[in-house]
Amino acid sequence: MRAELVNREFILETLKANRERLQKEFGIERIGLYGSFARNEQNEKSDIDLVYDLKSNVKLV
Repeated sequence: MRAELVNREFILETLKANRERLQKEFGIERIGLYGSFARNEQNEKSDIDLVYDLKSNVKLV
C-alpha cells in the first residue's frame, strides 16, 4: 500500500471491515484511532496509533 493512500478514513474503514474478526480472534470489544492520523496531521514518518478494550476474560499473555 502506498503511503499517500493511508489516511484516517482508510484506517477507520479497515478497522470497521475487520471488526468481527478482531472480536472473534483477539477478543477486542472496542478499538479506536488516536494520534496524528486521528487528527489528520500525519506525515511520511507517522505511525498508526490504536487503542483497544479487550473482553474481560481475555488476557494478553
